Parts: sequence; C-alpha cells; structure tokens
Amino acid sequence: QKSEVSGQQTSTTPNSKLQTSSPLSSPLLRKATSLNFIPVLIFDQFEEFFFVHDTLEQRRPFYEFLRDCLNLDFVKVVLTLREDYLHYLLEFQRLASRDSVNLDSINDILGKDVRYPLGDFSQADTRSIIKSLTDRVQFYLDEALVDALVTDLAGELGEVRAIELQAVGAQLQAEGITTLAEYHQRGPKEKLVARSLENVIEDCGVENEDAARIVLFLLTNENGTRPLKSRDDLETDLVDFGLTAEINKLDLVLEVLVGSGLLFLVPENPANRYQLVHDYLVSFIRQQQEETIADLEHRDRHPPDSSEPEPVVKRLISLRRQNVFLKSKLKQIHSLENVMPSLLLVFSLVLLIAFFVVSLKPQLEAPKHKRVEAGMGLKAMWLPRSLPSVPDAALE
Repeated sequence: QKSEVSGQQTSTTPNSKLQTSSPLSSPLLRKATSLNFIPVLIFDQFEEFFFVHDTLEQRRPFYEFLRDCLNLDFVKVVLTLREDYLHYLLEFQRLASRDSVNLDSINDILGKDVRYPLGDFSQADTRSIIKSLTDRVQFYLDEALVDALVTDLAGELGEVRAIELQAVGAQLQAEGITTLAEYHQRGPKEKLVARSLENVIEDCGVENEDAARIVLFLLTNENGTRPLKSRDDLETDLVDFGLTAEINKLDLVLEVLVGSGLLFLVPENPANRYQLVHDYLVSFIRQQQEETIADLEHRDRHPPDSSEPEPVVKRLISLRRQNVFLKSKLKQIHSLENVMPSLLLVFSLVLLIAFFVVSLKPQLEAPKHKRVEAGMGLKAMWLPRSLPSVPDAALE
C-alpha cells in the first residue's frame, strides 16, 4: 500500500508484517510541525490495503498508527477508496467496540461529517477543464469537437470520469485530432482508449507484442482490481501457463510499460512490484481479450483455408483452463492422501478377518463361505484406485 507524505512514497510487501512507528517519533512529522506545516497523510486507492494485508493481525498495526495520528491536532489523514469498497472500513468500528486497544478516534470513520464523495466532473466543469488544459499547451480544439467529446464522455450518467477524460484527451493530442470530422472518423472514445493501449504495446516491438498483451492481462483480475505483482510473480505465471518463451522478454516489456505510464513501478524490498495505473483500464484490457476469444471461436467454427499458428491468447486461455483442472485434481489427490492411513487400517482388518475365515474353511457351512466372499468383496471395494500422474510443474 502506498502513502504519500511530502512527496515521499512508502510501500509494504504482501503478507509481510506491516512496519509502523509512533507519529510522535517520526522525524518527518517533527520537522514539518517545527516549520508550522500541517502534515497531511494521503493513502490513495486504500482498498488495496485490505487485499495486500488480508488478516486482522496484519492490519492492526496500521489501525493503531492511524489512531495515534488522529489524536494529534496537527496531523490530518485522508483515505481515498472506491465507493463499492467502503464496507471494508466497518472493520474499524467493529475493532474499536471490542478491542482492548483504545480505537475510539477511528470508531466513527464512516460518519457523514468525515466522509466526502469525490464525484465525477459535471459537463460544464469538463468544458472548462478542457479549455484550460488545451490553452496551456496551445493545442486548440474546435468548439463542436469539445461539445461532442463532452457528450460522449458523459454518457447516460451525465458526468465525466477524470481518468477517462485524461486517457481520451491524451490520445486526441497524440493523434492530432482537433476537429469534429476527425473525431467522427477516428473515434468514438472506446476506440481512442483501445488505440492508446495498442500504441504502448506496439512500442514494445513486434516480437514482444504478445508478451506485452499477456503481461497486461496478468496484471488484471476478474473482479476489476489490479493485483500487485513482482517480476518473479509474472515469470511464475508464464511458467504455469507454459509460456516460458516469453520470459526473456519480460524486462524490456516491463520497462516500456512503466515508461509509458501504463504501469506503476512500486519500489520494494526484496523485489519491486508492478501494477496497472487505474481500475478504469482493467475493463478495456479484459474486454479486448474477450473480443479476441470470440474471434477465435468464430475461426474454430469457420476455419480459414490456410493454416495459421495458434494465437498466444488462445494458448493462454486454454492453459489457464488446464491449470484450474489440474489444481482441482491435485486437491482430490491430497484429500485422498490424507485419508490413506485410515483406509490402510481398514484394509488390514478386512484381510485379517478374511484370512481367519478362510483358515476355518473345512468347518464352515455353505452360508459361511458366502460371508467370506462378502468379506473379500468388501476388501476389493475399498482398494484405492491408482493415483493419476501429475506433471512436476503442476505440483510446484
């Protein structure tokens, strides 16, 4: 999780113990207050904190640090997170009501007096922002284009998302689109955003484009979030999917994606991690994959006359499904291994009983023989099936 204090960034490693100190012992805070500054600690994209530190034990040190900060008059704290993750903050209240550590200062963290919505831009504000930004760089847009662009960005909700305005505006400038006719020819907004992604991928080089697409895909989740991953994490994913040929391209691809501003480089010890810059781009990246899959399915139903190599995206999806299947089989195997000692005990008892009955065969009546057969049948029924062979890579 990143925090910004006077322009400095800090971060923590997943599943590691969160390192905090008392705000009163912080040299940075002491220096700021001695200069009559009011320190403001901004924890942006705070929902990531709950994903990286997924247990209460890991999160508790930060709660105590936050409590100490809020008990100081000269320190202000701002947490920003998506609206659909607000319920995670309820843990503050639950912990404050039952914990031995006094957390009263954060008990009302969801109170209306301390909760402020960061809304989207109104259409009027968007026009003003576009004019201010374009005048500053002397990139002038026709009024008709501005009106059409604002209407397109506002959509059905009537408001404009800041990140979308940034992405589309940057692409307008990159392509030199200044008139409504050019926008109609090269737009709408979805195509502009998609082309901005494609331009970054192309910057990686023709031989590295597949690797760049895979890396972007691996840095997204189905729930719309952007996981933090190290280079080793990405390399492991490529190995799991059988795409080892792409590993030697990782360094160049990551360098280009970070340099383009599409990925964050989060400095950490022992290894840096990478993250997509915004949730907004997740849907575009995954949508491109879905469209690619739909195109591949169409090709399967209507194969071309000439044979062509299997696209790497199709291999990725196929290998992902195989990976899920193997994991389910491994769980079954491990479950069977856990009950094997009990089964072996049952087998031994059944064999002893069967041996004892067979040894008394001359004295047994016909019905007794049936019992022996039943006992042997029970033995056969409980014998375990042979375990399927699993590749070493899957077990790893």
